Amino acid sequence: MGCSGYGFFALVLNFLAVACTFTALLTPLWVTNTVVDSSYNNVVKSAATGVGVWAICIDVKWDNTATLVKGDSTASNYNIKDCYAYFNALDRTIARFDGQLKFDKYDTSICDHFELDKDRAAGALGVMTGLRKDNMMNFLKKTCSSSGKAVLAMVVGMAVCLFLSFVILIFGVCCCDNKSCMIQMARFLVILSTIFSVVLSFLVFSQFTQLRYDEAVYHASLYLEIAAFVLALILTWAIEQHIYAGGKKQQTDHI
Repeated sequence: MGCSGYGFFALVLNFLAVACTFTALLTPLWVTNTVVDSSYNNVVKSAATGVGVWAICIDVKWDNTATLVKGDSTASNYNIKDCYAYFNALDRTIARFDGQLKFDKYDTSICDHFELDKDRAAGALGVMTGLRKDNMMNFLKKTCSSSGKAVLAMVVGMAVCLFLSFVILIFGVCCCDNKSCMIQMARFLVILSTIFSVVLSFLVFSQFTQLRYDEAVYHASLYLEIAAFVLALILTWAIEQHIYAGGKKQQTDHI
C-alpha cells in the first residue's frame, strides 16, 4: 500500500481545492455592487448585484419618489430579485427605463438578448444593477464573446480536474503503490487544473474589469478561485513528495 503522511496531506489539500473551485463556479460573487449610479436617481432606490462566470444575480428596489410605473404609484410592487444566465435560456422578467419603468418577459439567455439588441440589453441590465450603461455594454461584449465562454470553460475544467484527481487520489493513496499509475494520473490532472487557472487569469480580469471601472468590487468567488490555484500548486508538491517517499522506502527495503 502507498499510505504516507504526504499522501494524506495531499488528500486534504485536494478536498479544500475542490471545495474552493466548485464554490467559485457555482456562486455568482466574482464581482459585487451595491452602489447605484447617479444617472438612476429617482429610479433605482437600491441594487445589490452579484456577478459570476455563468450568471448575474440582481436584487433591485425601485424608488417611489416618482410615478415610475404607468397607472401605479407604488413601484416597490415591481422590485426584482432573480438570477439571469449568460448562455442558458431562462424564463425571466427584465426591466428597462424609458421615462417610465417597463417590464418585458424573456425566455432567452442574456447573451441571446444582447445579440438581438445590444443597446436595449445593456440598458436593461444597467438600470437593474445600478451600473452605468456603457460599462455594462463593455462587460456584455466581453462576456458574450469567445473570451467569456473560455472563462467559463476554464473554471469548469479546473473544477472537473480537481474533482477527478481527488477521487483517483483516494484510491491511489489508500490502496496503491506510491508510484502507481493512479497517483501519476492524479498528478497530471492537478497540473492540468493549474494550467486552466493560469489561462483563466489572462481572461477573467479583462472581463470583470469592465465593471470595476464603475463602483463594483472583486468578491469572494474570485478569491476562492485564487485559493484553489494556490492549493493546487501545494498539492502538486505533496503528490511529488508522496511519490518520492515511496521511492525511498523501496530503496530501504532493497538494502
